[in-house]
Amino acid sequence: MTYRYQSPIPVLAPYVRTILEIDTAAFPTSSDLPIFTNGMPAMVCKTETNPDHQPQHIELMLFGTSVPGDYFNLTDGSSITTFFFKPFAMPAIFNLAASKLLKEPIDLFDLMKSKSTSLHEQLRETHATASHTDVLNDFLFQQLKRNRRQCEIIQTVTDQLLVDTVVSLTTIQEQLNITERTLQRMFKKFVGISPAQYRRICQFHQSFDQLKEGEYDKLTDVVYDNGFADQSHFNRTFKEYTEITPGAYLRSGLKPKTE
Repeated sequence: MTYRYQSPIPVLAPYVRTILEIDTAAFPTSSDLPIFTNGMPAMVCKTETNPDHQPQHIELMLFGTSVPGDYFNLTDGSSITTFFFKPFAMPAIFNLAASKLLKEPIDLFDLMKSKSTSLHEQLRETHATASHTDVLNDFLFQQLKRNRRQCEIIQTVTDQLLVDTVVSLTTIQEQLNITERTLQRMFKKFVGISPAQYRRICQFHQSFDQLKEGEYDKLTDVVYDNGFADQSHFNRTFKEYTEITPGAYLRSGLKPKTE
């Protein structure tokens, strides 16, 4: 059995602590299992070969805090490639909350069914453990790019709505070349509310700031500057977040403007 530690490629270095490769098919240099730190999330690719040294069974598992020691008990001809992650890596790479991995490991082939066939075939076609590492490096890099793109989209939309409450969600979707369903799904995952709900919050904050700073001549200016349909819509939204109407708020201490 041979084993070696690999440093992660530069693009993965912020997320991966180290990579451990164990291969029982190689010329033996040690009979002892390598020392490795536990307690951190990990991705483990375990390959078992047939008598002709062809990959027969491949597992790709995510572990939340510890990889069980018996998982490293290997039969002749089998190998393991383990990526030990930094604590915050799971959401960034896999869009997974760390809490989901605390109870039991996750089978990546089941989790990513739309991509698992291609990944499985790539791993089957590469016999050397080092080649498995190359395949998995590329897989993680593509995951990181995909999820980074989602984060960038959410940041773009939320920032735009904060400064422009009049812009329509349809316009934003067209600018980013995404569907309404995609935007809804991203907001639910990253923000926890719908785009429409978030926009209402932004409308309220912008209008509240205008009232507080006195940046208007009459309330209808605030209504239309912030994309409210009419005065009633503005009053309902304002009361939803403050429990009083805009007029009552102004009378409570600010110098009133023309209503």
